[in-house]
Amino acid sequence: MLAQASMGWYYGGRDRLRAMFRVGILTISDKGYRGEREDTTHLAIREALKGGPYEVALYEVVPDEPPMIKRVLRLWADREGLDLILTNGGTGLAPGTAPPRPPGRSWSGRRPASPSSCASRAWRGPPWPPSPGG
Repeated sequence: MLAQASMGWYYGGRDRLRAMFRVGILTISDKGYRGEREDTTHLAIREALKGGPYEVALYEVVPDEPPMIKRVLRLWADREGLDLILTNGGTGLAPGTAPPRPPGRSWSGRRPASPSSCASRAWRGPPWPPSPGG
């Protein structure tokens, strides 16, 4: 029996019925929020999700202000019931902004991984198990 995601079902390869996952994309950008820069990162994320069991249900641009970021994350997780929330932006490289950090209470103050250390790790495939017979 297939597990049903909050959105529904779609037909995958070989006419298999597969679960559809509702996704939210949250862009953290002061300039994007103020309308000074067009956010195009969500387009790249949408393209990466194409062909998979994902439907982008919500998208929003917020300033790099932790209270607002937390408010949107809680709203999307608790009320909207999204299966996956992807965040981008918020580099923390401008004066007066905070460094990137996870939104939860587990923040230890350590620096996030650098792009070079992330690039050195091999991609191990998708996080979901392979479908039977295919």
